[in-house]
Amino acid sequence: MLLGFIWCTSLSIFTASLSLFSSEYGPLISEGMGGLLFLTGNVLFPAEKLPPWLHPISEMLPMKEWMDLARYSMNVDYAINTPALMASLVAKTIIYVVFSTLFFKMMDRLARKKGALEATTAH
Repeated sequence: MLLGFIWCTSLSIFTASLSLFSSEYGPLISEGMGGLLFLTGNVLFPAEKLPPWLHPISEMLPMKEWMDLARYSMNVDYAINTPALMASLVAKTIIYVVFSTLFFKMMDRLARKKGALEATTAH
């Protein structure tokens, strides 16, 4: 659960960095990310049933491993390779933490340089 919390937080930091340049599309970006996780994350149905062009996205996100480990924690008869899934989840979590932190710093610097944080929008 702790690893899932950490990578979800990292994904949220990545999503927040994307919305630094948008004053009105932030909620749409976050809802889209949630929908992407539900679709490709082995939540509602097996990720193997997805179209082939969605498989790389499913493999890139740690949601698939996290859901398999959550199912295993509730039912030990659920057939998975627990050490391999944990290793994959740890590796992906580390990658997400490093990438999201660097990406946020880069986007924050760019937004400050362009003055996007001080911009006023009167909609």
